[in-house]
Amino acid sequence: MKTPLSRFSSFWSFGLVIGALVACGVTLFVTVWEWIENPGGIFRGAEETHWRFVYETAVSWLAPTFLYAAVAASAMHLAYSGIRAALRRRRAGRSGSAGGALRQRGRLRGGEARSRSAFR
Repeated sequence: MKTPLSRFSSFWSFGLVIGALVACGVTLFVTVWEWIENPGGIFRGAEETHWRFVYETAVSWLAPTFLYAAVAASAMHLAYSGIRAALRRRRAGRSGSAGGALRQRGRLRGGEARSRSAFR
């Protein structure tokens, strides 16, 4: 049985994993692109690579990309879970008989018709 606490840690762990994967992918892509493009000759000279600039570029892309991706993935996972749970509840309310569905909506109770305000 899932508790609210396990659901809370679930969407955070999902956000952290997706955030790390997205951040590593984006950082690798941008760092390699900058190294190949070599603007102003700061990443590599005629003989060697200037690893300090490569490292600074990687760190400057990794940290903010990880933070944004982790928050976005957590929010999307939470929204998806909420919508999925709402749809399940809605389907569960419609799965009974016609009388059960009317009773659930508050139109009939015990065979007699009543107004909606009586059941709120």
